[in-house]
Amino acid sequence: MPSRCFYLPNIALIGGTYDEFNANDIKRCCIACARDHCCLGYTYSKTRKRCYLKSAMSDSEINYETVSGLKANTHSGQGSILKNVKIEGGATAAVLFRKPEECQQYCTDLAYGIYSWSPPTPEEDEEGH
Repeated sequence: MPSRCFYLPNIALIGGTYDEFNANDIKRCCIACARDHCCLGYTYSKTRKRCYLKSAMSDSEINYETVSGLKANTHSGQGSILKNVKIEGGATAAVLFRKPEECQQYCTDLAYGIYSWSPPTPEEDEEGH
């Protein structure tokens, strides 16, 4: 099954740029990333029409002139797993779960297509969430 592209509008992925090239649209970034075993994601500059391939990401930031994407690498090319990377952006829902598998199951059943999970804070643990 071919890889899908997961786009993050108005998000720039920070760190890990190992290649960059001119591109007329973000689809070229997605295709290049899917073909490169080093690539985990990419950021596309709409004004510069330039693609930045990422082999690692340390953070993200809101940037209205960019669109970023994640390489699909799980669930037969339908998902992506990144650890220790915070992706900023809007939240559809916030639900507390103790384990990432519970979060994944909940979001998969509701067909959100993307989710993030962080361990409960000490305060949340005390409250029994």
